Order: sequence, then structure tokens, then C-alpha cells
Amino acid sequence: MKILNKEDPDKPYLHKDPVFSDIAGPVINIILGATVIHELIGPVIAKFSLRKAGEIGKNS
Repeated sequence: MKILNKEDPDKPYLHKDPVFSDIAGPVINIILGATVIHELIGPVIAKFSLRKAGEIGKNS
């Protein structure tokens, strides 16, 4: 499945479908926001959890 529209690479295919045209913007923003939050907070939470479980030392 192709993500970007060949005619207008800045506009995803989801915007072209009339069924999704009203909700395409918020859906894409929610997915992008969740991905950014996951990528920023995920490693910190994983390190905290591993340290609390005793799997890594305090110097790591």
C-alpha cells in the first residue's frame, strides 16, 4: 500500500477518499502524535522498568 499520493506527495491518499475526507486530518495527526510520544517516552520508561526489575545496573 502506498502512503503518499503521486500527484501531490504532501497529501496522503486518505484525504482523497470521500468517505474519510472529514476525518483524515485528525486520524493522521493522532497517529503521528502517538508515534512521536512513543518514540520519546518509550526508551525512558523501558530503562526505568529494566532498572526496577534488576535487569540492568545503576551505571547503565
